[in-house]
Amino acid sequence: MWSLPPFYQAFAIRSEEQNLLIERILVLVRNVLQVPANPEAECRADNDASLHDQVIWALHQTGMLDLVLFIVSSPDENQFHLHGLEIICLLYREQNAESLADASLQRSLSEKQRDQQELLAARRRENARRQARPPSGRHSRFGGTYVIRNMKSVSDRDIICHQALQRVSAIDFDREKQAQKRSHRHVKEEAQVTRRSAFTVRLCLREYCIEVLRSAYNTLVRQVRRVLERNAGSSSHDDSYLLWAIRFFMEFNRLSGLQLQLVSESLSVQCFHWVLTRMQHDMDMIQSDKKQARLWAKRLHVALLTFRELLQSLLGLQKLKDDDNARGLFDMLLNNVCYVLEYRETILHLLMNYNEAHSTKVHIILEITWTACHAQASHATCHMLYGLSGLGGNEFKSA
Repeated sequence: MWSLPPFYQAFAIRSEEQNLLIERILVLVRNVLQVPANPEAECRADNDASLHDQVIWALHQTGMLDLVLFIVSSPDENQFHLHGLEIICLLYREQNAESLADASLQRSLSEKQRDQQELLAARRRENARRQARPPSGRHSRFGGTYVIRNMKSVSDRDIICHQALQRVSAIDFDREKQAQKRSHRHVKEEAQVTRRSAFTVRLCLREYCIEVLRSAYNTLVRQVRRVLERNAGSSSHDDSYLLWAIRFFMEFNRLSGLQLQLVSESLSVQCFHWVLTRMQHDMDMIQSDKKQARLWAKRLHVALLTFRELLQSLLGLQKLKDDDNARGLFDMLLNNVCYVLEYRETILHLLMNYNEAHSTKVHIILEITWTACHAQASHATCHMLYGLSGLGGNEFKSA
């Protein structure tokens, strides 16, 4: 079903119809993965295979994921890199990099304890719901007029209630009140859908993430960034997919042992500066494009998450004390990030121009954590140059 004969031909001799066929199939796969999840309708618990997990497993069984990996790892297939990037991002949209990095063939002790605590909490909720349920029996025939003690009416006497006994015991004066009109200027907090997939799906996604880092990540980031920079003036391409991929794979690599050669394209001055320019562009568009301010605020949030992960990976280079290349890269990035005035002014501009009309509370928390990461990097610079100390050297954990 998924056999693509054009892939087995060289790029130079491939016809236009064959390239169009490949693009249509990639767009079809992307559209299938882009269908939003509906946890209420599926009623799936964690560690259970949802519809999204079943689609991922079907793509894995048919070899479609291997073809996508071939596309993003080949420099000759740069015209399909954006489609491959979108497919990879949609594969991991419900996953957490930390849980994937900890996934192994055997369940860890912490995972067993977490599952046991969740099971006990579910049993406590079920027992509380069962105890709160009224006992089955004959219908109460008590009715008439009751006087409620210590509850005054308008006439400063005890209130008189003409209701059934059950309604008297659960009397509520707010039932007929009109609800206060909520302000639409505040952005609704959107909960991010993250869940633990089935065990086999998590192992499959973990191995696929490792393969992407080993064979395709640096090539994919380099090629897609060139395309986005070439089309910077047009609105046809969204850079949020690349920013999300950089953040996810760098976090996975950092939590899996931080192998520098796998993310060398991201840990560079050019990538730091590119993410900073994307943030500045989103901030300018929030001020100029008032109608789409919330959309630009979401893109700014993604860029801010990526820059925070870049700083955390930068601070993680301190642990590689035996690697001279990592030490040299750490010193170089510190000098080109913490000493540049443009980075420090961006932090102040974000904090001073926070607007709750188009940004959520999670965004201001992210800005504060990013400021803390930048302050820790600045402290590392001062300690490296002048031997200053006084702040804790523990790595800042993300909120």
